[in-house]
Amino acid sequence: PRLLSLFLLLRLPSSVLGASKKSKRVKRQGDEGRSGLRCPICQKLAFEAARVWAQAKTTKPDSPYYYIDRATQGEAGEEKVKATLEKKVCNRNVLSKLPNPKGYALHHPTLQYECDDLLDNHAEALIDALTLGEDMGAYCWDSDICGSKDQKLFDFEPEDDDDDEEEDDDENAKHKKNGKRKSDL
Repeated sequence: PRLLSLFLLLRLPSSVLGASKKSKRVKRQGDEGRSGLRCPICQKLAFEAARVWAQAKTTKPDSPYYYIDRATQGEAGEEKVKATLEKKVCNRNVLSKLPNPKGYALHHPTLQYECDDLLDNHAEALIDALTLGEDMGAYCWDSDICGSKDQKLFDFEPEDDDDDEEEDDDENAKHKKNGKRKSDL
């Protein structure tokens, strides 16, 4: 009888025995760097790059928004993005105003080093992500700069410029129920 019970015990699935396999979510640490603010710096770089890229891509000579009668715009959009990030993000004033969710003490030379290092090591990948139209909000996590405990600090969703049109459509829909259009009123 012991042998039979041991044999049956080994043959039964673990779920019948009450030992269920727990799925563990993998936690990623992220690379906080020496300053501890590498994730916020990366997010600021990605946010600013997306903003500048939206403007720069319309001025590229190969862009469908580029018109023949306009003079050349100078450098390419990719170069404008990198130059703007170096100038407008990796400076002491911007870096000192970055969100600091963990409350680390700010050491400005270290912040400057982190920003320059991120630009040196990730600028090309950042620009490639922009040209491919990838989600810039997820870039820092995909690059393992931010960990699973880090939060999104910037709103990466583009602004919706057709708010007035939506209001007119809503009003027309209301009046359509009544049998009249806004233009008829």
